[in-house]
Amino acid sequence: MDGVTRSVASPSPGLAVTPNSMSLVPGGNVTHTVTDGHAGTTLLPGLWYTIPITGVSGGFAQTAGVRLLVGSARIYLPVICR
Repeated sequence: MDGVTRSVASPSPGLAVTPNSMSLVPGGNVTHTVTDGHAGTTLLPGLWYTIPITGVSGGFAQTAGVRLLVGSARIYLPVICR
């Protein structure tokens, strides 16, 4: 089986997304490093960023969005049923 070639786009001009490899073999892993490069300021806490990752293999392409929450916590509210 052939490997998958990937491309990654940054969701913000000051946000750098760097994978440790641009190809992936079945059963393998890839790590992405996300670096805040905003000059003088930081990413706003509590904002969600979607990092699009596209994989191509055998002429087929698939894109998935990885969600990144900056400087905050996800809060789950209780469900109330009547």
